[in-house]
Amino acid sequence: MHKVLPEFDLFLISSDTEGLPLSVLEAFACKIPVVATAAGGTGEAVKNRETGMLSPVKDAAKLAENALEVINDPSLKELLIESAYHMVSTYFTLDVMQREYYSFYKNLKEIREQKI
Repeated sequence: MHKVLPEFDLFLISSDTEGLPLSVLEAFACKIPVVATAAGGTGEAVKNRETGMLSPVKDAAKLAENALEVINDPSLKELLIESAYHMVSTYFTLDVMQREYYSFYKNLKEIREQKI
């Protein structure tokens, strides 16, 4: 994806249901603006007008409106790109994920040992 995504002008995801799609984080990392529906966990990463543009699920008109706004407003596009890149590089790097998983499993172990 790191070779394909940089060729995009916009990453559009129109899911009806979703977890937190890795593709959104990949787009953030490649500095591609994201326009998405507020399906599932997508809204946890795509903060409207901060890290991307969020549209209601099944609202194709709003999705298209948001996409056109990003394409036609260079300052908005740059704001979204920079905020999203900052978020992904702060919270979703390999080092951060390793520390978080280590902490999570260590806490589980401690809880289990307390119950025994």
